[in-house]
This record gives sequence, structure tokens and C-alpha cells, in this order.
Amino acid sequence: MRLLRPNPFREAEYANYELLPSWAPTTATNGFASPWHKYVHGLGLGHGITGYDANNADKLCALDKILLSTHRTQYQTFIHRLLNWVLLCVETHNAGSRRREGEFVFDRILDALSGLDDGLEHARACSLLLECVSTLRQVETYKHRLLPALFASLAGIEDTEFDTDKIRYEKQHLRMSLLRVAARYEWSVLLSRVSSDSTDYVKEAVESLSRMSDYFYQVRSAALLFTTMADMGLGERIIGGGRDHLSWILDVVDQQLLKPSIYEPDGVHENRDYLFFPLSLLINAIVQTGLLNYLSYKRDWLEELDMLYRSLSPRSRASQSMFYVLALENIEVSKRYIRHSRKFLQGCVQDYLEVSDSRSMDDYLRISYLIHLAGHVGHLDILPECLWVRLEDRLNRNEMNCQGTSPYGSYYMVLAYTLSSYHLTGHLNELDLDGAYKNLKAIDANRNCADLNVPKLDYVIIDIALQMRGK
Repeated sequence: MRLLRPNPFREAEYANYELLPSWAPTTATNGFASPWHKYVHGLGLGHGITGYDANNADKLCALDKILLSTHRTQYQTFIHRLLNWVLLCVETHNAGSRRREGEFVFDRILDALSGLDDGLEHARACSLLLECVSTLRQVETYKHRLLPALFASLAGIEDTEFDTDKIRYEKQHLRMSLLRVAARYEWSVLLSRVSSDSTDYVKEAVESLSRMSDYFYQVRSAALLFTTMADMGLGERIIGGGRDHLSWILDVVDQQLLKPSIYEPDGVHENRDYLFFPLSLLINAIVQTGLLNYLSYKRDWLEELDMLYRSLSPRSRASQSMFYVLALENIEVSKRYIRHSRKFLQGCVQDYLEVSDSRSMDDYLRISYLIHLAGHVGHLDILPECLWVRLEDRLNRNEMNCQGTSPYGSYYMVLAYTLSSYHLTGHLNELDLDGAYKNLKAIDANRNCADLNVPKLDYVIIDIALQMRGK
């Protein structure tokens, strides 16, 4: 097969730009900084250190207790035990006296993990456990006990039947999350052949892209895969081995831009969001791989991204600006598009407030993204008080039914994103959760909604706990 290479269109110009000095390809959170990465897919948890806070730990335990009592599942039992272990580890003032207790809790975590029969659920739990052990620097203590669990998770993903692109996309996320953490554990043998039948999981991940037909899932899946492969030191496999997978997926994007949109609003995404979001992730992946010449393959992809971004509605920009910044921030050429981050953020906030009263189902999400964006670019001080008032009002509002047509209306997501926003700014101590506790206890928990969204709240709880490790 002919190996495709970038056309000369603007290639010389991009060749003059370099990655910014702060870019580090082995930094897992480099491309995984958004709430979507962290709380939908569990990527980049525990980034940042706040130090231990007994009051916040009590809040996490109270939430965990309610979730365990209202959702008596094996997965929630696993989360409960994992949280207890993480909190034992981060209580540095008495770590020595409770080390044996921590080892006992870890045994019970593994018992809960082994009891998860669903392949995807087992993989999600195993990936989270591996992430926690790595973040808390307990790898040498426990890695010999985690290897069998990793084998079981990878095999379980492959053995699970999938009949939709959405599920194939979830499978891709879980597979690559496991392999990325495996690389951090220096289990190099796992990067290619890790099982008795010599399954090449990286190869399987790459080949699975061609089995997807839905652009929204296919391109996001490719972006995650390429970012993770770069993080694992396998970037050469993206464009080598007889097929240039990066130019192939850019061909897919190129063709999609010529077609009319076929997507209906899903509660958050609308119109050109479906084009912008995947492309922003893909450009981020290209930067992560260092293959900057592909930014000029067939099109000037930064110009395309910028045009798509400017075509978004103010409400869409509130939640998509984070991905725009992540796609651009690690290359010098980004200064062409975002000259002043403070003015850029002010514009996003003002435009959003002009068109929204924050009473729509998904406004808590858009406000949370603006807060995370402000934290990311270092300008939390310019956020108006009304954003916090609206966010807390939504948290305490008695709108708990999660049986609607969109998962974005779930109270579990409202609580997850609100917790993450207050924690990001160091004000979780000031957030009154009494109303949230009552709402969680009273919620009419539709099983499908709970299965989909409770893990997002679990991710936030574990993320906050991990950040309590010693400074």
C-alpha cells in the first residue's frame, strides 16, 4: 500500500515552528486536562496536589456512603474500598501506623475487582486502580499483584461483543488507558504481546478504527489512540508498518467537512460541535506525537479548526473553548489564534452570559467548563460571582430525575461537575452539600442512568482524594 505523506501546502511554514519548551510527551495529563477526559474517561486523575484536608475527606466519605447504600453494585463496592485505601495512603501524619490496615484494604479491593463480571466494568475498575497505585507511588509494593488483573481486563475487553460504534469507542478508551498505565509500570512486554495467544493489543486498537463508521466516535477514538501511543513511545507505529494511519484519519475528516451534518442535538452538542470537537482532539494528538507537518496535510488544519470554532454558538463555545486551547497551546503557532488568554476567557464568559440564564438542563456543564478553562489558563480571578451562584443553585435545585432523554440532565453529573469546579478553585470546604446529600438519597434512580453516570461522580471523588497526597 502506498504510504501517504503530507502535501507541501503550508508545510514549510509549519516546519519553522517548534513545540513549546513546556511540552513533555511522557506527561500523561498533557493532553488529558479537560473534565471530559478526567470524569468521563478517567484520564489524568490526581493531577495536582492540595495536601490532606480532613473536612473534605469527610465530604467524600459521606458521598461514598450514600452511593454505596443507594447503588448496591459490585462496582460501587470496589469504589468504596478504593476510596478508603486512597485516604489511608494520603493521611501522611499517621501513614506508618496504618500501613498494615492499608494492605488489608488493598486485599479487599482486589477481591471486589475480581468479582466484576462485565468486561468493560472490570477494565474501568482495573485502570482506575492502576492509576491510583501509580499516582500514590505504590507501584513497587503492589505491581506483582496487579499484573494478573491487567491480563484479565485486556482479555475481557477483547472477549466482549460490540455492536455499536459507541461501544467500540468505549472499548478503545479502556484498552488504551490500560496500556498507557502498563507502560508507566514499565511492563514493556505488554506494549505488543501480552497474552498466551500473542494478541497485539496496540495493533488491534489501530485496526479497530476502520471498523467504525460514525465520524463522531471514529475520529475521537483515533485522537485518543494516537495521543496514548505517543505517550507510550510508540509514535512510529502511527505512520509506519505499511500504512499511514494519521493521513488516513485526516482523509476521513476532510471528507466529512464536505458533507451536510447528520447529527441531532444530544443535550450538549449541536450543529458544528460534531465537527469541531473530534478535530480539536485530533490536532491535540498530532501535537502530542510531534508530527507537526501533518497540520498541513490536504488542508491547513489549524485554520479549519479556527473557522469551526468561530462558527460555534456562544453556548457551545463555553464548553468547547477548553478543547480549542488544549489543541493549540503546545505549539508556538497558537499565538496567531489566541493572543491574550485573559481577553479570550473574558470573551467566552461574556458571550455565554449574554445568551443564557443558566436554567437549561446542561448549563451546569458549560459553567463548569468555563471554570476549568479559567483554572487552566490561570485567570480564575475574572470569573463573575454569578457563575458560582448559578452553579450552586442548580446543585440544590430539586431536579433529580435522571430518566430523561439525555444523560446530561443526570443529577450525578451535576454533582460531579460542581464538586470538581469548587475543588479546582480550592473552595470545596465552602460548598454546603447538605442539599446534595438529600437529593442523592431521594433520587429516583433509573438503573440505566445510574450505570452510565455514577462512575463519573466516582471519578471526581477519587480524583479529589488522590490530590490530597502530601505536598
